[in-house]
Amino acid sequence: MKRLIGWYSNNVLPKLPTCEAQYRKVFNAATNDADRAELLIFESIPMKRQCHQWYLKSFRVSYGKKASQNIKSAKPWTYKGANVFEDLYSYISNLLKGIDYVGPLTYYDIALRLAHLSGNPALLPRDYVYISSLPVNAFRMLVAKGYVNYTGVITSANIIPYNQLAPYFGSLTPAQIEDLLCDVAKSIRRLKKNGGKIDARLHISLQDLDQIVLTMKLVP
Repeated sequence: MKRLIGWYSNNVLPKLPTCEAQYRKVFNAATNDADRAELLIFESIPMKRQCHQWYLKSFRVSYGKKASQNIKSAKPWTYKGANVFEDLYSYISNLLKGIDYVGPLTYYDIALRLAHLSGNPALLPRDYVYISSLPVNAFRMLVAKGYVNYTGVITSANIIPYNQLAPYFGSLTPAQIEDLLCDVAKSIRRLKKNGGKIDARLHISLQDLDQIVLTMKLVP
């Protein structure tokens, strides 16, 4: 686990403040609510494939549009009723529930972006780690291989008390743990697709991550 945490600390953590500042700048420069809604759901205009929600916009277009319409009407960036992250998550899940292909990962992404936009650290995930969709694959493997001692049932969407995972993830925050698990899951997917071999065309940092994942035997 130390190698994974070290990789994340060296290659991802230093970039996060700049990425968050750039996102706030782009969002605050938006001139209409339609663009603000798109930025909250899809992170960028035009769409970047690596964003969590690329599938929703690229292949489930009508559902993405419905979610965007709900966001546009509600203007959650004006919402002032949140004291902790769970308030934001609940607000967004209620706003979007019932829309097919829009679920916990979308709720989490939007709530996290709203927390970053607020500039209020108290609104960032603090007490729980939200693990759904792709990061679940990495979490399952870490538990199966004994790197993380977790006895709860792992489902497609998990909200796990932070104090249960903190001992295994150094000083990483709940949001950073989810982010690291996402990177590890992408590494597992890359390696499976490439027959367990590291692609030399990848950026050196991703090659380093893939080597760590192989060493930890996280590829099924």
